[in-house]
Amino acid sequence: MPTMSIEFRPITELTPYARNARTHSDEQIEQIAASMSEFGWTNPVLADADGIVAGHGRVLAAGLLYAQGAIVRLPDGQEIPKGCAPVLDCTGWSEKQRRAYILADNKLALNAGWDSELLKLELHALGETDFNLALTGFSGDELSGIMFPGAGKDGDGEKDTSFVISYNIIFDDDQQRDAWYDFLKRLKSAYPDLETVGARLGAYLGDHGQI
Repeated sequence: MPTMSIEFRPITELTPYARNARTHSDEQIEQIAASMSEFGWTNPVLADADGIVAGHGRVLAAGLLYAQGAIVRLPDGQEIPKGCAPVLDCTGWSEKQRRAYILADNKLALNAGWDSELLKLELHALGETDFNLALTGFSGDELSGIMFPGAGKDGDGEKDTSFVISYNIIFDDDQQRDAWYDFLKRLKSAYPDLETVGARLGAYLGDHGQI
């Protein structure tokens, strides 16, 4: 039975498509890099001898990680050779197919929708484990709107931004990150009747004379 062959190529040898209509902001590249650090490189770059067909954002994110001295791995933990990307060769397409797929790869995913109730349940379930929800790709405002619909609005339906506070925490290393998540777990155990991190943290500070 034929198997899919993935090879590692230096990212410096993967030429971006000059007419790629899909844009990647610095913020999104950082999101992809954070996802890659957490989950590994889950989706190989699609490329041929002329360069990248799909995976421009992943290549940019990998470049950011390599510049920071990070090790990039596959989902099973295998280390990817430094400066390289896993590549699936798509040689054989006509020029028309190649150009059309570059558009289709980006657009087809956008055509999908969300089951709002299931999405809300999944995010709450992840939140209960104190997983960093920013790694799902949703912004703080999006998470608040999905998980707590109607929250942060006054009686006239206007948004009250003081009700929900979204935050991102930047860690210097894995030790700091692990210490923070361990603290969140201890907060949850200490205050099981409180539903949010903010409420638990407030109770903790009150009990320890900080507020």
